[in-house]
Amino acid sequence: MATHARVGGALEIENLSVSFGAVSVLRHLSMHADPGEIVGLFGRNGAGKTTTLRTISGLNPRAGSIRYAGAELAVSPAAVARLG
Repeated sequence: MATHARVGGALEIENLSVSFGAVSVLRHLSMHADPGEIVGLFGRNGAGKTTTLRTISGLNPRAGSIRYAGAELAVSPAAVARLG
C-alpha cells in the first residue's frame, strides 16, 4: 500500500468491519482519500461497495474507525451530513 501524506480534510478509514447478523460483509477495510482526490470502488455484485458507502454515511452499524478531517465520524447520518 502506498504511503500518503496526511492532509487536513482527508477521509481515513481503518479496520472497518460490518456484519449483518452472522454474515460478515466487510472485514478490516482500510483506505485514505486526500481532499480533491477521486476514489472509485470497483467489484462484483455483493463485494461490499454499497455497504462501504452506506457505512461511511452513518447508515450501517460498524466496527473500526472512520475519520474526516481528523475527527471521528458519528454513526448518525445527520451528524455526518452536517460535516459536508
